Amino acid sequence: MKAVLMTLVVVLTLVGAHGCSKPSDSEVSEHRSLEQELANLLYGSGQACESDEACNGSVCYEGGCIGVLLAPEPWLQRSVAAQVAERLHRDIELKTVMLSALRSVLLKPQANASEKARTIPILEELNALPLLELLAQDESAPLASQASLALCRKGRAPQAEFCTALTESDDAAVAVQALDAIARSGFPNALPVLLSTLNPDLDRMIIRSGLQAIETLNDQRAIRPLVLFLEEAPDYLRLNTVRTLRKIAKSRIGQSPAAWKRWIDTNNPPAPPAYTLRRVNSTKVLGIPEP
Repeated sequence: MKAVLMTLVVVLTLVGAHGCSKPSDSEVSEHRSLEQELANLLYGSGQACESDEACNGSVCYEGGCIGVLLAPEPWLQRSVAAQVAERLHRDIELKTVMLSALRSVLLKPQANASEKARTIPILEELNALPLLELLAQDESAPLASQASLALCRKGRAPQAEFCTALTESDDAAVAVQALDAIARSGFPNALPVLLSTLNPDLDRMIIRSGLQAIETLNDQRAIRPLVLFLEEAPDYLRLNTVRTLRKIAKSRIGQSPAAWKRWIDTNNPPAPPAYTLRRVNSTKVLGIPEP
């Protein structure tokens, strides 16, 4: 793959800029420098390190500088992507070459879903919406879902319905990501989707993720439904609920629903939008069929 990407750099930086003329020594040196920097950002430099500062725009991981296409875990992919994007935003030429290289990865016939998936965090950081839209049409359903969630976080309206459906996915990990994406999307109908998770009978991971997403959205219309939920929330969710209420209401009230109701009477927060609590799928939760 490196050979393909390096050829791409040659075309973009030398032939494209100077037609068929022979490049000067300084231009060749500049090309080699750009080629090496691109390779470092994509694959890492291979040099030993003790901190990110030693990696010049990439991330130090287990003693070595790694790039965006070699980060093994999603959290690390996001960390590498954020640092690489910061470097690229300061160098438009390098950013252009990087986007072309990433496009080549996506269009490569032998590229697998795992390889393509590693491009999503950096494409999102670079706001490369056309390439994310390309991935959202991939034949791999998990890959297409991840790309759609990235587009959802970017506020792309065509993905709103699909991302909303993903919040009810049987895969809890996907549902959690979808709830966060909806919270960050800026979609006008995001709040009803998040409020639907305030059913104490749902999986605790879904409720906690819903509360976190409501906190992220930070919409005061959620205060009244949250206080209603606090009255019946299981003990293990009361602190999460109060934390979300405190963030949105900007109040230090504790776990007393009565105290929060008095706060509502005094401060009169806006009424919530219409919403429907999500039903529990007993087939999945209890292993018995629906009646």
